[in-house]
Amino acid sequence: MPDLLTHAASGYLIGRGFYSDHRVALIVFGSILPDLMTRVPGIILQRFLELPVAHFFGAFHTPVALAVACYLISFLFAQLHRQTSFLLMLAGALLHFVLDLMQEQFYQPIYMPWFPFSFQAMQWSWFHIHASLLVTPILLIVILWLWRKDNKLLSAGY
Repeated sequence: MPDLLTHAASGYLIGRGFYSDHRVALIVFGSILPDLMTRVPGIILQRFLELPVAHFFGAFHTPVALAVACYLISFLFAQLHRQTSFLLMLAGALLHFVLDLMQEQFYQPIYMPWFPFSFQAMQWSWFHIHASLLVTPILLIVILWLWRKDNKLLSAGY
């Protein structure tokens, strides 16, 4: 859960730097999409139903699969907004992927940036996998403060 909040907060902070409207939500959605596509089905199917699906859903946590998912989700939007929604969700998803590459895993790298061309996993090991536990409370306070500040500006007519 802290990792998902960290990804959402990162998407919000990046998106807020560029936009002040609904487009931020598309970046935030993209920033949590990789975990929604892999962790949620993995937890339900593997932990609860004991089906060996970890490798199958691990392939969804790759740039190519994320691009395909964002493309398919963009068809839920009106044709006029499809390209923008696709690009913003993809930007959020790639932000998520880059943040995951930065973290050190327990035993070995698990992220495959070149899939399906290579199954070679990699990581940069810039911070520990549990660093989000320390960062999440700070990010949550910053995000709530910014969100409140933005809502005050909107209600004042800016």
